[in-house]
Parts: sequence; C-alpha cells; structure tokens
Amino acid sequence: VYWFQLTPVFAFYQVDYPAVMPRNFSLILPKAVARKVTKLGLSEEDLFKPFDDLRISYATSNAAQDISLGSERERLEELMGLIATKAERYEPSLVYATNAAKVRGLKILEQLATKFRKAEEVKQHLAIRQLKEIKEALFPGGVPQERKVNFLNFYLDDPHFIGQLLMELDPLDFKVIILTPDAH
Repeated sequence: VYWFQLTPVFAFYQVDYPAVMPRNFSLILPKAVARKVTKLGLSEEDLFKPFDDLRISYATSNAAQDISLGSERERLEELMGLIATKAERYEPSLVYATNAAKVRGLKILEQLATKFRKAEEVKQHLAIRQLKEIKEALFPGGVPQERKVNFLNFYLDDPHFIGQLLMELDPLDFKVIILTPDAH
C-alpha cells in the first residue's frame, strides 16, 4: 500500500496525514566485541567498512614494513624519467617505448605489492579472523544487527538496557548510535 492510496482515507476522516520521518539507528557492541574492537584499534567508521576493505586496510596499516612498495615505485619512476630523457636525446620516438616499459614496471610492482599484502594477511591471520568475528557479530549474515538480533538478548544481559536506550537515542538525530550495554 502506497501513501497516495492512504491519503483518501485521511481526507475522508478529515485527519491530517502524519509526518513520516526516518528513525534512529543503533548498533549494540556486546562486551566481548567491544574488547576486540579496542584491541584491534578500530574506529567507529571502521565498523561500517566492507570486510574486504577493512581487512586490506588493517593488514596494510599494521604491517611490519612498507608493503605497498611506495619508495620503490618512486625510484622506478625517477629511473625511467632519466632513461626517457636519455632516449629523447638519441631518438625522440624511443620515449614511447620508455614510457611503455615504465607502465609495465609499475604494473609488476603493483602485483608484487598485492602479493606482499596477502602474505601479511597470512601473518596476521588471528587479527583478520577477529575482524571477521566483529563484522559477523555486528552485521550477522551481512545485514544490520537490528534485522537479525532480538533486543531481548541485550535486555536479559543488562536490565538497565532500556534506560540506556532512552538516554542515548534522540528521535530527531538520524545518526547511527553505537552502544555498549554493559557501560552505564
């Protein structure tokens, strides 16, 4: 039933059509999940990233060394620039071949950086597994927690839960509120 089909009903009874507003959204962090989030140093924004993006950024930022090969790319570009300058002096048409070699070299470095990142993910398999557990707890089956988890699960663990919801939620604030039920 669409709103325009309901409008005649309101007109018939001479009642104003009610204001339709989005509601508050909340994400409940159970104590165990909150500990993992803190341990891994995740921000609130990280919790909403897709798992693959989160996994890649976590592995890259927590690597023991630079696995993106950024300095190597810079050196390759500098070297190929010098070679292009030399090639232009000999034969201007060689510049195209030099630029093509530079592109191939950068592509090879990118492929190696991907392999380095994957190796780093294998080293950090425990943290990656914990990231997956966090995402599954907060977005079970890939959908928002509120669609799968009954609020009674949280209320039975913390009788002050409803009071905390009343204090934290503002019906006119449309941001997602992240709550930890045990912290009152």
